[in-house]
Amino acid sequence: MECLLDEAVRVAILTEKRRHEMYRKMARLAGDDHARNLFGRLAEEEASHLAAFLEVYPGNRCKLNNALLKQVTLAGEHYQSQAEGNDAPGLKQDALQLLIREAQACIDLYAPFVSCLKEKRLCALFQRALEYTNRHVEAMKEEYHRITGQNAIPGIMTEPSATDALSPPWGGTSER
Repeated sequence: MECLLDEAVRVAILTEKRRHEMYRKMARLAGDDHARNLFGRLAEEEASHLAAFLEVYPGNRCKLNNALLKQVTLAGEHYQSQAEGNDAPGLKQDALQLLIREAQACIDLYAPFVSCLKEKRLCALFQRALEYTNRHVEAMKEEYHRITGQNAIPGIMTEPSATDALSPPWGGTSER
C-alpha cells in the first residue's frame, strides 16, 4: 500500500507540474489581458497544488527529480503553435479544447484517489486539487464561450450522461 501512495503522489506531482507549465505558457502567449489574467491565475493555483504535493511526497526525491527533469511538457511547441497569433482565433479555440481535455483527464485521475485513500491528509489534498481542477474547466469553458460565442465545445462533453453514471469504470454492466 505504501508503494501505491508514493505512486499516487508522484503522478500528482508530475501532473501538477505539467499543468502549471501549460498555464504559464498560455499566459505568456495570450493575446489579451483577460486571457493572460485567467491563465496566470490558473498557473498560480497549480503551483500551490504542486507545492502541497511535494510537501507530502514520501518517496525517493532523487527519482522524483529525474522524472521531473525528463517530463515532456505538453505546453511546449504544440500549445505554442495552437495559441500564438492574435489573428488566429481558431488556433486559440483548439488550444483551449486541449487544455480542457487535459483538465478533464486530471479529474478522471484524481477522483478515484479521493474515494479510495484512507490517509486523511492525502485524501484532502486530492479533494482540493480536484475541486480546483473542476473550477479550471469551468473557467476555460467560459473563456471558450467568450472568444467563440459558442457554448458547445467540439469533442468535449459538457454534462455526464445518465448511463455514464451507472456504468462501472471497468466497462460492461454494473451487475457481477
